Amino acid sequence: MTTNWEHRIRTTYRRQLIAAKAIIDGYARIGETITYRRLEQMIGLADRVSPAVRNALLELISLDSDAEGGGLITVVVLHGNTGTPDDGKPGTGFLAIAASVGRDISDPDALYAYERDYVFAHAQREGALSSIY
Repeated sequence: MTTNWEHRIRTTYRRQLIAAKAIIDGYARIGETITYRRLEQMIGLADRVSPAVRNALLELISLDSDAEGGGLITVVVLHGNTGTPDDGKPGTGFLAIAASVGRDISDPDALYAYERDYVFAHAQREGALSSIY
């Protein structure tokens, strides 16, 4: 069942949602990560939307990817060098998404490592298959 906020995000930010999914998928296929800031710049949302909108976009992308067997793909979207303990890690919203789909979040670093490896492997397999067809 689609919620009102999900419908609003999918319609209001359709172009950015599609672009963000493609960018994140591209980074995953080459085994790389991207910062929140860089992703926002690439999809034209830097300094233009609230963190809540950005987080909603990422949540939809991750839930769609996981439902398709690709894992929580937004694990590749990380905090930049901000001088906080969260540098180089997904945000707390990632943990909430992971918990909502039944992942064990008791050891966040282990979850990040497992999910990142799974996402990279899946994306690279999918990329190889799509280049064959």
